[in-house]
Amino acid sequence: MKKPRPLSLIPAALLAVVCGGYLIVARRNFNKPNIRLLTFEDMVNTVADQTQSPNSVLPHGQTDQPPVPHTIPHNKKILWYLESLKKGPTAFDNMKDPFKRSYAVMQRGRFVFETFCFPCHGQYGTGDGPVAKTFPPFQFSAATAAEKLSEGQIFGIITFGKPPMPSYAAQISPDDRWKVALYVKDLAHYQEQKDAAEDAKEKASAPAASSNSGSGGGDSF
Repeated sequence: MKKPRPLSLIPAALLAVVCGGYLIVARRNFNKPNIRLLTFEDMVNTVADQTQSPNSVLPHGQTDQPPVPHTIPHNKKILWYLESLKKGPTAFDNMKDPFKRSYAVMQRGRFVFETFCFPCHGQYGTGDGPVAKTFPPFQFSAATAAEKLSEGQIFGIITFGKPPMPSYAAQISPDDRWKVALYVKDLAHYQEQKDAAEDAKEKASAPAASSNSGSGGGDSF
């Protein structure tokens, strides 16, 4: 058996040195960034701003930005009526809506209603939404119920839910719930006017009773 020549071991030795050197250089240290060659350090290792530190790029000169409007921050109290939470859905029955009817308020109430309430209650709140058509137990006219409910009661139902309707406190902000309450009250008024117009139309189209009961010149009694 021939002994290996010393020169034939040089490639293997070089490979071992290269692999060992690479493992030493590339070893991972989670407390320090990895060693990089021929890179732009400013692009690879960007300086992260601390949450409470000033920021010259973001609005208001601060790194920590407020939540996006109309969103619910994580772990934030949904209701500002903390004591009312203990009383349940009836806590808001006698509360007045803090918003006055205006074009902007009603448009927002309509948008939120059509986003969250339309699937069951339908476009006009008559309980004919696409979900209600598929699942009859969800056929519930919000407009009819709203005729007898106060805006505070509607707010409480949206907040706490009412079977089979779940609570929407985590999805809809308190301000938007009040605006939806105003919009639903207007839907009730619209439905009431619509029903009255249909009743008047039916009465007008009904055949008039004949004032004469017969012919032959006799008197009608």
